[in-house]
Amino acid sequence: MHELEFVSVTPDELSKSQHLAEEDHDVVEHGFVAKINENPLAISIKSVFEKHGQKINSDFYDRFKAWLIPHRFSIVRRSGLAQIISLGCEIEYFSEGTCSIVSLFPEAQFVVRSGIDFSLNGQSRAKISLNGNALPIDTNNSDCEKPAENMSLDLNISGRSYLNFSSRLITPLVSATGIGSRRCEFQFKQYDTPLFGHDIETWSILALPKRQKTLQYKIRFYFISRTAFVPRRSESSWKTISCELLNT
Repeated sequence: MHELEFVSVTPDELSKSQHLAEEDHDVVEHGFVAKINENPLAISIKSVFEKHGQKINSDFYDRFKAWLIPHRFSIVRRSGLAQIISLGCEIEYFSEGTCSIVSLFPEAQFVVRSGIDFSLNGQSRAKISLNGNALPIDTNNSDCEKPAENMSLDLNISGRSYLNFSSRLITPLVSATGIGSRRCEFQFKQYDTPLFGHDIETWSILALPKRQKTLQYKIRFYFISRTAFVPRRSESSWKTISCELLNT
């Protein structure tokens, strides 16, 4: 488990920090540290369908493979009393060939909000097609509402196959951007539970050349904290992660 320290960003630097950058800052921001899983395993969507006996007829797989890429991290408060009101992560993937984000998970369309009833046990749920497109699960349709413990394969009422996917959320206030590129960003805003002290999971569905065996991406985190009503932005350095592309 890697740990990344945070640094403070001044108002002048804040405008520059809205873009992905390579530089690390020197001044350490005490209080919070990011912990990141350094051994993620990507899952081949095609292999999951084939394992469940689904016939594959798609021109997409003549050149590419769709991979479910995990990003798991947590923010830990080591000292101080500051509260995090907004938390985000930025990710950039590296590939010698085509590299394109097909879907991101979770994002707002996958989150079922139930007012004050939303808690740490809230879930984001989606159905993923063979080509990696993700759609919200219709909770009014019992055929698509079978319990999903992380992932399961179901047939919907039209007879088409979908991979049902679910993940726990710490907040229903989620945004995700980056579809169609090799960079993405997730942002979580505080709701009724702290944003630190919990494992956080985000996923992307990535189209890569079919013969590619490994993937590297770099990731960094930022948050806006508040102490005595004064907001302050802090961000970590970049960390490069190697991800094995696993054919299940």
